[in-house]
Amino acid sequence: MFIVSFRNRNKEFWGIMGYYFSNKEIRKELPFIIDEKEKVWVIGFKNVEEVVGFLSYKILNGTATITNCFINKKYRKMGYFNKLILYTLNKLKNVNKIKMIILKKYEFFFRRLGFYESYKKGKYIGIVKEKW
Repeated sequence: MFIVSFRNRNKEFWGIMGYYFSNKEIRKELPFIIDEKEKVWVIGFKNVEEVVGFLSYKILNGTATITNCFINKKYRKMGYFNKLILYTLNKLKNVNKIKMIILKKYEFFFRRLGFYESYKKGKYIGIVKEKW
């Protein structure tokens, strides 16, 4: 897998991501997928034409918020998300705080990466990782 970060929205970006923003099945998994000009999109590719998965983040006042985590079904449980999140955390190593909202079932995975729970809401938990 190779990973590309997009800061600017151009034809190339929308040619790749337009499908994910408009696909009904994907919007069921990511009902709040939205682009904002401050967001950086991190996209993992199997090859030039095939997206493995993606996530986005934005930084505001020294805090990064990671959202829109998605791996295509045929690539799940193969370690690709781990590569995508580690790449992103490396990019954010100089940020004071990183926040995410995740499904409770992924808590152990993120605890191993240094995150801790900040709140619970139904099947979701807010997690935080702070620079020590």
